[in-house]
Amino acid sequence: MHSLIAIALLAATLHPCQTEYRCGTLEVPENRSIKDGRKIPLNVLVIPAKAPTPAPDPFYAITGGGPGIASVPEAAGFASLYAAIHETRDMVFIDQRGTGGSNPLPCPVGDAAVRAFLGGDIPPGRVRECRAELEKKADLRHYTTIDAADDIEDVRRWLGHDKINISGASAAARLVFVYAQRHGEHVRTLTMKAATPFANRNPLYVPRDSQAALDKLFADCAADAACHAAYPSLKEDFAAVLEKPADPMTRDVFAGAIRRMLNSAEGQRAIPLAITAAKRGDFAPLKQALGAAAFIDKVLNLGTFLSSVCSEDTVRYSEKEAAEMALGTFSGPVLAKSLLAACREWPIADVPQSAFGPVKANVPAIVVSGALDPQTPPVWGREMAKLVPGAMAIDVEGIAHSGPSPCVAAIVSDFVARGTTKGLDISCASKGKRPPFVVP
Repeated sequence: MHSLIAIALLAATLHPCQTEYRCGTLEVPENRSIKDGRKIPLNVLVIPAKAPTPAPDPFYAITGGGPGIASVPEAAGFASLYAAIHETRDMVFIDQRGTGGSNPLPCPVGDAAVRAFLGGDIPPGRVRECRAELEKKADLRHYTTIDAADDIEDVRRWLGHDKINISGASAAARLVFVYAQRHGEHVRTLTMKAATPFANRNPLYVPRDSQAALDKLFADCAADAACHAAYPSLKEDFAAVLEKPADPMTRDVFAGAIRRMLNSAEGQRAIPLAITAAKRGDFAPLKQALGAAAFIDKVLNLGTFLSSVCSEDTVRYSEKEAAEMALGTFSGPVLAKSLLAACREWPIADVPQSAFGPVKANVPAIVVSGALDPQTPPVWGREMAKLVPGAMAIDVEGIAHSGPSPCVAAIVSDFVARGTTKGLDISCASKGKRPPFVVP
């Protein structure tokens, strides 16, 4: 049951919104080392539990990925998928600083979206313009994962919660990990999905891991009678398109579109059709992947993305390393090199690497990875689990990087209900089926 103090705080700080939800804004220091410095708002949404007497430890769903994508717009869908948790616990959503209603740092690239987000070529000139625009309202050195983790702690205190269950996926997995590393005494359970350790130096390993996912896809197709009959020369066709894509497609954009399709299990199964069509100059099967670039441009706060990645990742690898890691891969080093160029135009924060060290508090944790994930494959999930004593790494068959998964929802719900990995039901993890291939 909520304590009387917590109930009073909720009543004082949140107001009704979207019918049954409650919303509020908490002002926090942009730079916590400066007294009486600039304050920025944090947009917070709470979905109350359905049960009349909720559990005292709410579920903090840090859903925004990127980094740079807001969490609050995803709240309703998340609560629906995780209905079992919604039944017993309040669910808290926070727009990470620099996103949504929390002093957003947008930097739309417009017509260059396909080139930037699929071709891996972010225009440095646009980055310079954005820096000049955004520095009018933000110190871009203070939109890192550490800043955002301390924001979560401020929200926890503001809402009067003692222990919380916290969950994050993809880029948000790093965020909830850092929160547990810094404030583990307040974490009841920690869930990380599609996670990679700080040592990964994103996106340095993306070409290699994407190539491994594509190789697995080619092997699956060769072993599937219908797929092999429809696409008997799939690897050769792919190599031919990469070597000389038809106008107006460029090699990097085509490779980026394929890499984008690898992110979902359903998208993967449409890749053989897309490759075969592209060989004859038909890029219609790539329409959805190409259209994703405009969507990314709309929802991603590129300023926030750069403030995080430039200070935490690109400072730890070189162009030489990017080229070496991409040898023999279909996507090459273009993404890693493009980010290096963009980050030369962006302020760099002094981020202590100790903040990404092992979690020392006793925090029950699970790390969930999709067996088909091209960005954060299970090998990285197992490395991440080593950073939290006693954490359980769980590989789920039939899922990739993105997309809803009833199996994952069931595992996480059981974990939160138990508060421990002991007796956790992960039986569905090995039972997932890969979607059928799309064949003519």
